[in-house]
Amino acid sequence: MENKEGLPQRTYCRPLFAYDADDGDGHGVAGVTDMFDVAERQLCAALSAMPEGTPGIIRLVILDNRLTGPEYRYLGVVARLWRDGAGGGAAAEDNQVVRER
Repeated sequence: MENKEGLPQRTYCRPLFAYDADDGDGHGVAGVTDMFDVAERQLCAALSAMPEGTPGIIRLVILDNRLTGPEYRYLGVVARLWRDGAGGGAAAEDNQVVRER
């Protein structure tokens, strides 16, 4: 849909959360959801099966469909997680707060 100037019309895009982790050997997980808690749960579950120290991130994204086709626009990292060998789970750091998961 175009506006009166002939440019693609901007539409409201609900914020999404993209998560990913890679253990460096080609094994990893990636996904997108509209709920931060779901992204965090999925990433923690994946990290618990990966080697100690494996990093993961959650980024804020929007789906931009104004140009040739839908494309994710990454707006920034909202959480960093990693595989914690001590407890066998994942540790998370977001906004200077570290908490165990």
